[in-house]
Amino acid sequence: METNDDIAELARLVFGERARAGWAAAGERMRHWAAAFEDWRRERREAVAAKTALNDDWAWREFLAFVRKPPWEVEEADVEAFIAHLKEKGRMNYGILTAISHLNRFYKYCATHGIEIPEGENREMHNPVRLASKPRAEAFTRNSYLSPAETQALLGAIRRDPSLYARRDYALFLTLLRMGREMQTVRCLRWGDVE
Repeated sequence: METNDDIAELARLVFGERARAGWAAAGERMRHWAAAFEDWRRERREAVAAKTALNDDWAWREFLAFVRKPPWEVEEADVEAFIAHLKEKGRMNYGILTAISHLNRFYKYCATHGIEIPEGENREMHNPVRLASKPRAEAFTRNSYLSPAETQALLGAIRRDPSLYARRDYALFLTLLRMGREMQTVRCLRWGDVE
Protein backbone atom coordinates (compact mmCIF):
# COMPACT_ATOMS: atom_id res chain seq x y z
CA MET A 1 0.00 0.00 0.00
CA GLU A 2 1.31 3.45 -0.94
CA THR A 3 1.92 5.88 1.91
CA ASN A 4 2.01 9.66 1.73
CA ASP A 5 5.80 9.42 1.89
CA ASP A 6 5.78 7.61 -1.45
CA ILE A 7 4.29 10.65 -3.20
CA ALA A 8 6.87 13.12 -4.49
CA GLU A 9 6.63 16.65 -3.13
CA LEU A 10 6.33 18.09 -6.63
CA ALA A 11 3.28 15.87 -7.23
CA ARG A 12 1.73 17.16 -3.99
CA LEU A 13 2.28 20.73 -5.14
CA VAL A 14 1.01 20.20 -8.68
CA PHE A 15 -1.95 17.90 -7.97
CA GLY A 16 -2.99 19.22 -4.54
CA GLU A 17 -5.75 17.08 -3.04
CA ARG A 18 -5.53 14.68 -5.97
CA ALA A 19 -1.80 14.06 -5.37
CA ARG A 20 -2.16 10.31 -4.76
CA ALA A 21 -4.07 9.70 -8.00
CA GLY A 22 -1.93 12.17 -9.94
CA TRP A 23 1.30 10.58 -8.77
CA ALA A 24 0.02 7.07 -9.51
CA ALA A 25 -0.84 8.14 -13.06
CA ALA A 26 2.24 10.34 -13.52
CA GLY A 27 4.34 9.67 -16.53
CA GLU A 28 8.08 9.60 -16.86
CA ARG A 29 8.27 13.36 -17.35
CA MET A 30 6.65 14.08 -13.97
CA ARG A 31 8.85 11.51 -12.24
CA HIS A 32 11.97 13.01 -13.84
CA TRP A 33 11.06 16.56 -12.76
CA ALA A 34 9.99 15.36 -9.30
CA ALA A 35 13.39 13.73 -8.80
CA ALA A 36 15.12 16.95 -9.92
CA PHE A 37 12.93 18.96 -7.56
CA GLU A 38 13.88 16.70 -4.62
CA ASP A 39 17.58 16.90 -5.52
CA TRP A 40 17.39 20.68 -5.75
CA ARG A 41 15.57 20.95 -2.41
CA ARG A 42 18.10 18.67 -0.73
CA GLU A 43 20.99 20.68 -2.17
CA ARG A 44 19.39 23.95 -1.03
CA ARG A 45 18.76 22.64 2.50
CA GLU A 46 22.45 21.76 2.75
CA ALA A 47 23.66 25.07 1.30
CA VAL A 48 21.41 27.73 2.81
CA ALA A 49 19.83 28.69 6.12
CA ALA A 50 16.76 26.73 7.15
CA LYS A 51 14.56 29.83 6.73
CA THR A 52 15.71 30.27 3.13
CA ALA A 53 14.90 26.64 2.34
CA LEU A 54 11.45 27.13 3.88
CA ASN A 55 10.99 30.19 1.67
CA ASP A 56 11.90 28.07 -1.37
CA ASP A 57 9.15 25.64 -0.38
CA TRP A 58 6.65 28.44 0.30
CA ALA A 59 7.31 30.11 -3.07
CA TRP A 60 6.85 26.89 -5.02
CA ARG A 61 3.76 25.88 -3.03
CA GLU A 62 2.12 29.28 -3.65
CA PHE A 63 3.17 29.41 -7.29
CA LEU A 64 2.02 25.93 -8.29
CA ALA A 65 -1.25 26.34 -6.36
CA PHE A 66 -1.79 29.50 -8.41
CA VAL A 67 -0.80 28.29 -11.89
CA ARG A 68 -2.10 24.71 -11.47
CA LYS A 69 0.37 23.23 -13.94
CA PRO A 70 3.71 21.43 -13.73
CA PRO A 71 6.92 23.48 -14.00
CA TRP A 72 7.72 22.40 -17.56
CA GLU A 73 4.39 23.84 -18.80
CA VAL A 74 4.84 27.21 -17.10
CA GLU A 75 5.18 30.19 -19.41
CA GLU A 76 6.30 33.73 -18.72
CA ALA A 77 2.64 34.87 -18.75
CA ASP A 78 1.99 32.50 -15.83
CA VAL A 79 4.82 34.08 -13.86
CA GLU A 80 3.55 37.58 -14.67
CA ALA A 81 0.03 36.58 -13.56
CA PHE A 82 1.51 35.25 -10.30
CA ILE A 83 3.34 38.54 -9.78
CA ALA A 84 0.04 40.42 -10.28
CA HIS A 85 -1.62 38.01 -7.82
CA LEU A 86 1.03 38.74 -5.18
CA LYS A 87 0.58 42.49 -5.75
CA GLU A 88 -3.18 42.11 -5.24
CA LYS A 89 -2.45 40.34 -1.96
CA GLY A 90 -0.48 43.40 -0.86
CA ARG A 91 3.06 42.12 -1.29
CA MET A 92 5.67 44.81 -1.83
CA ASN A 93 7.96 44.67 -4.87
CA TYR A 94 10.93 43.50 -2.82
CA GLY A 95 8.89 40.61 -1.38
CA ILE A 96 7.64 39.69 -4.84
CA LEU A 97 11.15 39.72 -6.27
CA THR A 98 12.33 37.54 -3.40
CA ALA A 99 9.55 35.01 -4.04
CA ILE A 100 10.29 34.99 -7.75
CA SER A 101 14.00 34.46 -7.09
CA HIS A 102 13.15 31.21 -5.27
CA LEU A 103 11.34 29.99 -8.40
CA ASN A 104 14.18 31.13 -10.64
CA ARG A 105 16.72 29.07 -8.71
CA PHE A 106 14.98 25.79 -9.52
CA TYR A 107 14.80 26.62 -13.23
CA LYS A 108 18.50 27.53 -13.18
CA TYR A 109 19.23 24.23 -11.44
CA CYS A 110 17.29 22.38 -14.15
CA ALA A 111 19.21 24.17 -16.90
CA THR A 112 22.61 23.43 -15.38
CA HIS A 113 21.72 19.80 -14.64
CA GLY A 114 20.25 19.04 -18.06
CA ILE A 115 16.67 18.48 -16.92
CA GLU A 116 14.58 18.08 -20.03
CA ILE A 117 12.65 21.08 -21.22
CA PRO A 118 9.70 21.50 -23.58
CA GLU A 119 10.46 20.08 -27.01
CA GLY A 120 12.18 22.42 -29.43
CA GLU A 121 13.41 24.90 -26.82
CA ASN A 122 17.00 25.80 -26.09
CA ARG A 123 17.86 24.50 -22.60
CA GLU A 124 19.65 27.71 -21.63
CA MET A 125 16.73 29.84 -22.86
CA HIS A 126 13.89 28.01 -21.06
CA ASN A 127 13.31 29.88 -17.87
CA PRO A 128 9.87 31.49 -17.70
CA VAL A 129 10.87 33.36 -14.54
CA ARG A 130 13.88 34.94 -16.22
CA LEU A 131 11.81 35.93 -19.26
CA ALA A 132 8.87 37.42 -17.30
CA SER A 133 8.49 41.13 -16.66
CA LYS A 134 9.19 41.82 -13.02
CA PRO A 135 8.54 44.80 -10.77
CA ARG A 136 11.40 47.13 -9.98
CA ALA A 137 13.02 46.88 -6.58
CA GLU A 138 12.22 49.75 -4.26
CA ALA A 139 15.60 49.88 -2.61
CA PHE A 140 15.88 51.97 0.52
CA THR A 141 12.46 53.65 0.15
CA ARG A 142 11.62 53.09 3.81
CA ASN A 143 15.04 53.95 5.21
CA SER A 144 15.54 56.96 7.41
CA TYR A 145 18.98 58.46 7.65
CA LEU A 146 20.84 60.12 10.49
CA SER A 147 21.49 63.83 10.16
CA PRO A 148 25.11 65.00 10.57
CA ALA A 149 24.28 66.11 14.13
CA GLU A 150 22.71 62.71 14.96
CA THR A 151 25.72 60.94 13.48
CA GLN A 152 28.09 63.00 15.63
CA ALA A 153 25.93 62.33 18.71
CA LEU A 154 25.98 58.57 18.07
CA LEU A 155 29.74 58.43 17.57
CA GLY A 156 30.28 60.73 20.56
CA ALA A 157 28.20 58.50 22.84
CA ILE A 158 30.21 55.46 21.78
CA ARG A 159 33.55 57.27 22.28
CA ARG A 160 32.64 58.27 25.83
CA ASP A 161 32.50 54.59 26.82
CA PRO A 162 36.05 53.55 27.85
CA SER A 163 35.53 49.81 27.28
CA LEU A 164 37.21 47.75 24.59
CA TYR A 165 33.76 46.92 23.16
CA ALA A 166 33.10 50.62 22.63
CA ARG A 167 36.30 50.93 20.59
CA ARG A 168 35.17 48.02 18.44
CA ASP A 169 31.69 49.54 18.06
CA TYR A 170 33.14 52.93 17.18
CA ALA A 171 35.28 51.37 14.43
CA LEU A 172 32.28 49.39 13.18
CA PHE A 173 29.91 52.36 13.01
CA LEU A 174 32.53 54.66 11.55
CA THR A 175 33.24 52.08 8.83
CA LEU A 176 29.52 51.68 8.11
CA LEU A 177 29.02 55.44 7.87
CA ARG A 178 32.11 56.16 5.77
CA MET A 179 31.89 53.20 3.39
CA GLY A 180 28.11 53.09 2.97
CA ARG A 181 28.25 49.31 2.85
CA GLU A 182 25.77 46.77 4.23
CA MET A 183 26.23 45.59 7.80
CA GLN A 184 26.87 41.99 6.67
CA THR A 185 29.71 43.14 4.40
CA VAL A 186 31.35 45.19 7.12
CA ARG A 187 30.88 42.47 9.74
CA CYS A 188 32.75 40.00 7.55
CA LEU A 189 35.76 42.26 6.93
CA ARG A 190 39.10 40.85 8.06
CA TRP A 191 42.37 42.58 8.86
CA GLY A 192 43.91 43.71 5.58
CA ASP A 193 40.61 43.82 3.60
CA VAL A 194 40.56 47.62 3.70
CA GLU A 195 43.49 49.78 2.64
